[in-house]
Amino acid sequence: MVLAEKSLHERALQYVMVYYPEALDNFILEKISVNNDKKSMQFTYVQQLLNLPLPRTGFFVETALEGEVIHFHYYGVAKEITLPENLLAKELGWKNA
Repeated sequence: MVLAEKSLHERALQYVMVYYPEALDNFILEKISVNNDKKSMQFTYVQQLLNLPLPRTGFFVETALEGEVIHFHYYGVAKEITLPENLLAKELGWKNA
């Protein structure tokens, strides 16, 4: 039986909470992807700073459309983040490139 996206998402989060109960406090949902070849759905969560995703943070859970978790990877939380002293406006960045 194929489950709806909401049910798959709930199962994925239940799985994560067993191993990393604090995970949802640190990460936000970045994307949901469907893999038609594997008949699965992947939920990707990341840590953000200044509304930007931080690389190699968070986790992803891939579930078969029937609800079984088939792949899970936890990257973790970025603890020491160094911000630059000055940020260039996005509009100015490409002008001088």
